[in-house]
Amino acid sequence: MKNEDKKMDKWDLPIGFTMALSDNPDAMKVFVNMPKPQRERCIERARTVNSKAEMQRLADDIASTDFVDFIVNTD
Repeated sequence: MKNEDKKMDKWDLPIGFTMALSDNPDAMKVFVNMPKPQRERCIERARTVNSKAEMQRLADDIASTDFVDFIVNTD
């Protein structure tokens, strides 16, 4: 695998996460506007999710102000 391909793999979003974001426009808007380190944390968290309901909760969390404050302030 080429080095560029490895970098691209890091940004592959779990399909369930993509679907949860598409179902929650507020979460999608927050996610795409996050700084890169925070987006990476969200993606890593999404990779640990084990159910559709849990993924939907993650999307709901991303859309919430408390979550955004938490993820931005943990640098």
